[in-house]
Amino acid sequence: MADAPTKSDRPMPAEFLTEPKPHLECGHCHGAIDDDVNDCPTCLTPINWSMSNDALHAYWAATGA
Repeated sequence: MADAPTKSDRPMPAEFLTEPKPHLECGHCHGAIDDDVNDCPTCLTPINWSMSNDALHAYWAATGA
């Protein structure tokens, strides 16, 4: 069994990916996140949404959110 991802004390940006479907990931552990979370549910790292503006807008455009 793999070890659980460790938390980063430094806020990380969200990343937008298009495959296999448009989604957001934590920039630290690459766990799936939603656009309404403050911390990644996988590793508990804070998400820096101000650094994620481009990813967030791309996600909204791709999903119609």
